[in-house]
Amino acid sequence: MYRVLLYDNPNRLNPKIVHEPYSYGEKIKESEVYLSLNGLGISTFEFTFNINNKYYQKIEPIINFIQIIDAVREQEIFYGRVAKITNTMDTSGSFSQSFLIEDEKAFLYDSVQTYMKPTRMPVRDYLQKIIDIHNKQVEPYKRFKLGNVDVIDNGDLLRGLGYQSTADTIKEKLLDRLGGTLTLRRVGNINYLDYLSNYGVNSETPLQLTKNLKSATRDIDISELFTRIVPVGQDIEDTSNTDIEVGTDFSRPKYTIEKVNGGKNYLDDEALIKKFGLNTGIVEFSNVKDPSILKRRGLQWLKDQSLMLVTWTVEAIELGLLDKRYELITLGNSYKVDNQFLYAVERLQVIEKKFSILAPQKVTLTIGSKKKK
Repeated sequence: MYRVLLYDNPNRLNPKIVHEPYSYGEKIKESEVYLSLNGLGISTFEFTFNINNKYYQKIEPIINFIQIIDAVREQEIFYGRVAKITNTMDTSGSFSQSFLIEDEKAFLYDSVQTYMKPTRMPVRDYLQKIIDIHNKQVEPYKRFKLGNVDVIDNGDLLRGLGYQSTADTIKEKLLDRLGGTLTLRRVGNINYLDYLSNYGVNSETPLQLTKNLKSATRDIDISELFTRIVPVGQDIEDTSNTDIEVGTDFSRPKYTIEKVNGGKNYLDDEALIKKFGLNTGIVEFSNVKDPSILKRRGLQWLKDQSLMLVTWTVEAIELGLLDKRYELITLGNSYKVDNQFLYAVERLQVIEKKFSILAPQKVTLTIGSKKKK
């Protein structure tokens, strides 16, 4: 039972009801809520209503905001700004409007970072620097405070800034390199960004055949498996005075590990080679130029390497909406997936959740981000 509210201000004042879950009030006719932890973790809500809804042609992009409320538990499920509006007339002559709403982490696309020379600094200080630059460029309601940070460095890493959006900076400089999850947490009127190595809790609500599991697919992807790696570091500067015409097919030499690794530019995982054979990949540490540090980082990468990504795609019944003895399936929490005709019982994290507010008991889940060794 979900209610959809419209705000014409960023302060969440004076809401108007766009969709009422009970028999009375305004209605939408199509919807999909997409909650995600992938990448930057921007969640979305898409919905459509026709000309009979009294807010037809009265919603504007960017300056209007949409909220989804669980009407039974009185909890917020989603909040974000209107990002896109599509007006449609079909072949029968009926008119409708469709909307794409993006959550508040999309505000990170509204600012850009400025150049900062690579400097050694802890993860928390670096992320604080990024957020400070963002906050100086945007309106108060788009600003964030840094909350909990427990992601740690993976070695001697210099951290710099370039000319790109704040969102792309966080994704490329932190999430892609160090992993972890960037989450949004609202306390009072303040939005906090947490950067966590582990997010969610272990739930005792199972996803179980004959109980709440309608269909399931289990994929194993070993495309990221390397049994031999070639660590490469920062570009080596060209100190020659020779003028060289630089075309599109140009690359610079990089620092490698031959000097500290017996003349070999690669590192092996002997156990994996024995089992899977040779599969070589380049692993880049773009801010490292000391061969000893580069070798140490490469060995750590091999030690930490995850060999296969197990992902379940599941259609399930949201038992928590039908029976209060069960909790709602929550993004980021881990659940036991029990369909032993496909595989043994395993506990995995929900990284995506999709559902329609018109049929909220049916959910589609992507479960898996934990890589198996």
